[in-house]
Amino acid sequence: MHPNTYIEKLALKRPDKIFEACLCISNPGFSELKEKRFNFLHPSEIACFDQLNFERRQKSYLLGRLCAKQALSVFLKEPDMTRISIHNGVFRQPVVRCVSRECVQVSISHCDECGGAIAFPEDHPMSIDLEKIDPKKTGLINTQCTQDELRLLQDIELQHIQLPDIARLTLLWTVKEALSKALRCGLMSPFKIFEVKGLSSSSDCLKWTFKKFAQYKSISFIVDNMACSIVMPKDTEVTINIKELRKSFEVK
Repeated sequence: MHPNTYIEKLALKRPDKIFEACLCISNPGFSELKEKRFNFLHPSEIACFDQLNFERRQKSYLLGRLCAKQALSVFLKEPDMTRISIHNGVFRQPVVRCVSRECVQVSISHCDECGGAIAFPEDHPMSIDLEKIDPKKTGLINTQCTQDELRLLQDIELQHIQLPDIARLTLLWTVKEALSKALRCGLMSPFKIFEVKGLSSSSDCLKWTFKKFAQYKSISFIVDNMACSIVMPKDTEVTINIKELRKSFEVK
């Protein structure tokens, strides 16, 4: 496991079954990523990386692959990350190939210095999205919110969590983007179809439901000035150790 990394095995509790998943959030520097790329990239991925000419593209590629590989390595019990490869499907979705196991999927997200990934069985769809909390994006995100959603965001103050406006808006953005990944339609679809319907809170996270996709729900939390959302089937119960996750990114 690389430094500045949090990995957690997750138990996805369903009414009739328990599935497993693995969450990884990491923020290694670009120089470390580039230096150690041969430790986690499959040969086919090294060939793809060598074709990238711009540092920004190289950085996002390596960051996404590292997070995905670390989550998959734990999930698949495959210590050699170079034996796992990730290709792009026809909708640019990540497709996992590994000789040790089939029927596994991964969702990847990254922003600036930090990346996240969640590995999960094909039987149980999931997705993750990360976004930096940036006040400059307030206007843009506001244009993508319905009046009902903005009212829900104000209700957060009446529950357990106190958050500034931009943090609430960014969480909502990640919820919608994560749903678009789970549906494999991306943000090419009108944002309104991902509209949230319900919102509740616990001591450390928010829980969302959707107006048009009642079969899904999302949990969201803040870590290291980033909003993070994970979408899953609505009848799944999962506990993420958010307190320990945040500790991993505290300045030592």
